[in-house]
Amino acid sequence: MAVLAEEVRPDVTRRPVPKPRLILGAAAAGALVLTILMTAKKGPEGRILADRPAETWPQLWGYDHWISTVQIATLIATTSFLAYFTVWSRRNARLHPAFPVLAGLFVMGAFADTFANWTSSAAMNPELLHYPTDWPILDVSPTTEPIINKVAYPYLFLFPALAVVTLLRRRARRTGRSPRRPLWTVFGITFVIAVLINWVLVNLFMCRIEYWTYTQIPDWAAVRGGTPWQYSWHDPLSLSFITAAAGVLLWISYSRDTRALKQFGVTVLVTAIAYLPYNAVWASFRLTDSGDTLAPWIYENTKVYDPKGDYAEAGVPGPYFKGIWP
Repeated sequence: MAVLAEEVRPDVTRRPVPKPRLILGAAAAGALVLTILMTAKKGPEGRILADRPAETWPQLWGYDHWISTVQIATLIATTSFLAYFTVWSRRNARLHPAFPVLAGLFVMGAFADTFANWTSSAAMNPELLHYPTDWPILDVSPTTEPIINKVAYPYLFLFPALAVVTLLRRRARRTGRSPRRPLWTVFGITFVIAVLINWVLVNLFMCRIEYWTYTQIPDWAAVRGGTPWQYSWHDPLSLSFITAAAGVLLWISYSRDTRALKQFGVTVLVTAIAYLPYNAVWASFRLTDSGDTLAPWIYENTKVYDPKGDYAEAGVPGPYFKGIWP
């Protein structure tokens, strides 16, 4: 926390952040969270079956409460850091440079995550607290659209980028020299670190605790193929472009005294473009119908997501759900 709190632009004129504005912003965020929690459903509903228990698979380290634990831990962590950014902004009489980037990542993720679940045929665990499955746009997800995705993903992209930028700026202040090509340096270092994080956290861990399942992957791209925990080897690589782009945006945010609204808009645009490699590869698998390695359908209390009839052909019992989009 101390590293992230370091002031790196002492020579920039501070713009006061009126206290009422911060209060109104916090109240609006709280109202949004409350509304989401009040309207969310765990099931049964629509594509979720009330009278069929989920199939039991060996849990990671024999622990049976990963889904609840991850949701609670994520909510506590993200709320704590949001409070920290808010307090920092108040004490320093200006917005924390990470705030506009975080807000942009949140908006981008709010619209992009559902589409990413569709392109990757990622079936989310129905035990996750989720939005109603009949909400427009959100109903595109193969099973459900978890609330925690919208909350956690911006931080997943922000934190590695923020750590790299802060450490590079601290080094520059100590040595008196900035990186020769700072934007490329930030992009490259952040990308490498993000690959490791995405591989360990997103693929090895989150898939293994059955937070989601990549249901169909081409055989040549599948790691742990044919298991509920399969993933594509390209996934940690293509996803890391977003984190690297966030690092570049943060470096610019720290280096230039630009308005928060402008930073927010640029973040939405740039990170949406950075999301294209991830979605493009997954969409190519789907549109060419090359996902020939099926994961066992582990969510027995949901309809089987089977847009092209592959699970039915493989003898997996229904009922089936073809999805909102083909």
